[in-house]
Amino acid sequence: MRIFSPPYRWAARPLANLGWCLWDLVHGVRRLWLWRDVVWNDYDFDWEPLARVIVFKLRRMEPVMRGGMGAGGERHAREVAICAALLERVLRDEYLDDVARHAGIPWPLTLNTQLTDDERRHFSAATKKADEQVRADLELFGKMFTRHLRSWWD
Repeated sequence: MRIFSPPYRWAARPLANLGWCLWDLVHGVRRLWLWRDVVWNDYDFDWEPLARVIVFKLRRMEPVMRGGMGAGGERHAREVAICAALLERVLRDEYLDDVARHAGIPWPLTLNTQLTDDERRHFSAATKKADEQVRADLELFGKMFTRHLRSWWD
């Protein structure tokens, strides 16, 4: 794969399309600058960087859709916002915090925390419930993403 391949519109008459060449160059550099934090913190051995790339892209698409690009822009922007919010919630990973707080379990646990058998049982149930919530959010994200991805720019 080449690092730089000229767009198809440059090929026929490069001198006549010099304006487009400059436009693409300026906006390409601008997009690289906007993506710098996402790219800098990217690594290839975990799911988190991939999720951050998707969230970043969805958050950038939402206002463009809301601004009227494409048919049904407001509805599509809402779908994109929901997908981004679901992935952000999975990235924050506060499910166990919320479940433990509602169950009355002392949280966060430290090395010195002594749990009674009843608290240990509640904690085990809370971790299962938190895992179910993560799975449910990821399933909803997957269903929405699969269903709507190709229609977001119709």
